[in-house]
Amino acid sequence: MRKNRSLRKCPLATSSARLRFVAATIRLMRLPDLLDWENADDRVMKAEIARELGRFEDALSMLAEAFPEKMQTSVDINSALCQKKDVTVAEVPPSPL
Repeated sequence: MRKNRSLRKCPLATSSARLRFVAATIRLMRLPDLLDWENADDRVMKAEIARELGRFEDALSMLAEAFPEKMQTSVDINSALCQKKDVTVAEVPPSPL
C-alpha cells in the first residue's frame, strides 16, 4: 500500500509537530487571562486571540467596544477577518503616532 504523499507535506504530519501545535494553542488560550480589559491595546489583542482560536462571535463582541481612533485600523481588519471566519495571523500596519 502506498503512503499518501500529501500527508508528508502537512506540517502536522508528525507527532512532535502535533504536540507543538497543541502546546502553542494552550498557551494562546491562556494569554487573554494575562491581559487587562481596561487597556485598549489589550482588548484588541484579546479579540485577535479569540479570532485566531475560531471564536468569531466573541471576537466581534469585543471589537464592538469603543476604541481610540488610532486603533480603528486594527479593529476594522480584525472585524473583517471575523466576518470571513479567517483564523490566520494578519499583519496590521502600524498606527500613526
